[in-house]
Amino acid sequence: MAQLSGTWTGTLRCESGDELPAVFKITESGNPIYEYQTRSGSREVELTFPGQAVAFVPPDGGVINVVVDSLSVSPDHIEFLISVSDEKTSWETLSQSRAAILYEAALSGSGLEVRMTVRSQTTFSQPGMVVPGEESTIACSGTLRR
Repeated sequence: MAQLSGTWTGTLRCESGDELPAVFKITESGNPIYEYQTRSGSREVELTFPGQAVAFVPPDGGVINVVVDSLSVSPDHIEFLISVSDEKTSWETLSQSRAAILYEAALSGSGLEVRMTVRSQTTFSQPGMVVPGEESTIACSGTLRR
């Protein structure tokens, strides 16, 4: 699996016109690394199996839960789907965000072709009232280099 391993960097261009800086880390065994920010600083975890869960408190508070829904690795391709939920309260308002993020990456020449598709929705609630937000889907892609 060493072909994919290492740190890949570059820019993903989104359908919306936005550009996102991207860092994609892959272990020697071919598994992706999930990097996240906590109140205590940056953390990393190797994603190794469907059902794996990570929970943490981000710098701005609340709780974020990440679950690996699927994971497929081969010598020249990796694909994984994670579900991310974010909950935080402010006074009497609870905001809940849910996202399903699909990452697809394949070697292409000396680069790593990456496509990220995000389906998300945010809901706000107060006692006696729930306001669901629109569900949105965005796709971003690009070629990353070591």
